[in-house]
Amino acid sequence: MKPAPARTINGRPGLVNAMPLITPYTYKDNVVHRLDPRSKLLWFLAMMILSIVTRQPALLAAGIGLVILVSLAAGLDIRRYWPLAQAMIPVTIAVVILQLLYADGPVFARLGPAALHLNGFGIAFTVMFRIIFIVTVCLQFFMWVHPTDLALTFVAFKLPYRYALLFGLSLRTFPVLERELVRIYDSQAARGLELDGSLRKIIRLIPVMLPFVLRALRRTTEVAIAMELRAFGLDKTRTYLRSIHFTRNDWIACVLLMTACLGYLVWYSQTF
Repeated sequence: MKPAPARTINGRPGLVNAMPLITPYTYKDNVVHRLDPRSKLLWFLAMMILSIVTRQPALLAAGIGLVILVSLAAGLDIRRYWPLAQAMIPVTIAVVILQLLYADGPVFARLGPAALHLNGFGIAFTVMFRIIFIVTVCLQFFMWVHPTDLALTFVAFKLPYRYALLFGLSLRTFPVLERELVRIYDSQAARGLELDGSLRKIIRLIPVMLPFVLRALRRTTEVAIAMELRAFGLDKTRTYLRSIHFTRNDWIACVLLMTACLGYLVWYSQTF
């Protein structure tokens, strides 16, 4: 049997066939991927802190490489990082232009009345790598933490389950909302709206946002009604089908991570 032809819009492949920006959780059977979600949450927080406090582009690029290496060790598909990084290209270009125009320091070129400042390159690359670092860490967290495990993590932290489950629900909702946005883009493209290129998609957000917000509100209403019909929140305690356990590998990973982070912060504070 021949595979179904790719969906096309005006003779071009539809956006629905494109690789999604936010990839949902996918199970992988290896030691790193089987770590407790609390260990993964600690890794996520540590990488986020390092991405904020670090001001050297080379170190931020090294942090991105470290996240990719850990993703490979966990068996994650690193090709999933490319669509989101590609979507950040217009943002990084805008950051570079603004920093070149408005940063302090010597001027290396002039374009009419606009002066391009040399110090803008360092600031622009720092901001660019920081954005990519944060985006990569967030996407990694989506890909290797099960939504229910995330909810159980906050339940283990003594947060009431009515609020803890909201975190897991958000992980399930983001990919759904992304698919809704893609369908709206496809429907607008079928009506003749030009959507070639990432920059043009961002510019065309205005005619897309209204139907997207209406669909999002409709989905949230459906979820709320479904949870009310199942008497969600009626009891103060509840049981769970899944469970999380802190193992020896988790203790080893957390100790190594905390030691490495503290050593890095001490070294960075003394060096820079």
